[in-house]
Amino acid sequence: MLVLTLSISSVMPVAADATPRRAAKTVDLLAYMRSHVQTESTDEIEKRVPKYNRLQHFGRWVDADSDCQTTMTEVLIRDADPSEPLEFRDANQCGLLKGLWNDPYTGKPYRVKTALQIDHVVALKNAYLSGGHGWSQARRCTYANYMGNDYHLLAVNGHENMSKGADGPENYMPPNEAFHCEFVGIWMRVKAIWKMEATRDEVAKIEAVITARRCPKETYTMKEAELTNERNATKNVPSICAAPLTQSASAP
Repeated sequence: MLVLTLSISSVMPVAADATPRRAAKTVDLLAYMRSHVQTESTDEIEKRVPKYNRLQHFGRWVDADSDCQTTMTEVLIRDADPSEPLEFRDANQCGLLKGLWNDPYTGKPYRVKTALQIDHVVALKNAYLSGGHGWSQARRCTYANYMGNDYHLLAVNGHENMSKGADGPENYMPPNEAFHCEFVGIWMRVKAIWKMEATRDEVAKIEAVITARRCPKETYTMKEAELTNERNATKNVPSICAAPLTQSASAP
């Protein structure tokens, strides 16, 4: 005689989880910008704080992991199109010569490293005047070399980087209009991650871009958990940034 043994679970229907899943909380980046508008003008801030000096306040590119590649080279490697091989100056791969980079600011491809520069989307001087003047030297060095995400630093056309300078969206927008939504989105993310302030003109321009370009909601929102994780990541100070400035400043 064949005996069948059935477990209760095989004959009883399994109750579905009746607990509704909560949607991940999001942060309205535009609301963050509006609530962090500076009470002083940029001119007033510049008169009140020590005069900005790139080397004194943020140092140079550093080699955080001691592999002979500075942050500049690390970003170039990261942003290179993987469809083409990279060409280095030597076998140690300390210096990069050629590759393929699709510049988001111009929308054009470039194949020689000398055509590119690494842009701090929120420029160092802008960061300094938006609250960075109150940071420690170690935090400013971390900001200058931060690679905790893939948008804080971007490999872009050198001429465009020079044209942008320390300007915000109110005075500079990339010529590649297809990148405008992403550009203001990145700008707001960086400001929120590093808890920086903004000017009224800066916020007004971002609002205008979002409206004119009909930017998707993802442009100006960020998951709360992601923002928390990013903010925590900025506290991871590279050991070379914790050292005196004269030791942390490696060749650009």
